[in-house]
Amino acid sequence: MKTIEEKINYDKESLDLFDDGMDKYKFLIDQAKNAKNFPEEYRNDSFKVSGCQAQVWLVPKLNENKLSFYYDSDAFISKGMVTILCDIYGDRSPSEIKESDFEMLNILELDTLLTPGRRNGVYSMLEKIKDELSNGEVVSFDNGNVIVDDKKNDLKIYSKNITYFKNKEFIISEGQ
Repeated sequence: MKTIEEKINYDKESLDLFDDGMDKYKFLIDQAKNAKNFPEEYRNDSFKVSGCQAQVWLVPKLNENKLSFYYDSDAFISKGMVTILCDIYGDRSPSEIKESDFEMLNILELDTLLTPGRRNGVYSMLEKIKDELSNGEVVSFDNGNVIVDDKKNDLKIYSKNITYFKNKEFIISEGQ
């Protein structure tokens, strides 16, 4: 698996293949078209990313100490951006994401490609990813359970397959 830095560089190289801004937009739309299906049960306000012009849903899930995401948007450009972000930061341990240099995304030069409103949306998506990292930290696995430190010096035990929900609440995901 590529590192976060390698994935960002790959996306930079992909965007650099296009001289024209419209071609870069088409690239983002193609990313949106290749996105995974979004479970309808998560299409609600508790998973919406605030600060986006479009409706964007981002649902982090933890499976065997790897954080990944369900995501969707009602606009192709926004969906393309959230697809790229989730590809970069998904399927990684929370500590790997937390230790990454989020400023590295600047090499994608989104400030020249996206309108200010869309840039704010991408920033909001990234902030939601960061916020989920502060909800709790997996400290170990024990006999098929996940032990989570909820930042209140309380250790809580959950099934291996859990989905993050707001307010530091973890829900068991069956069959994930």
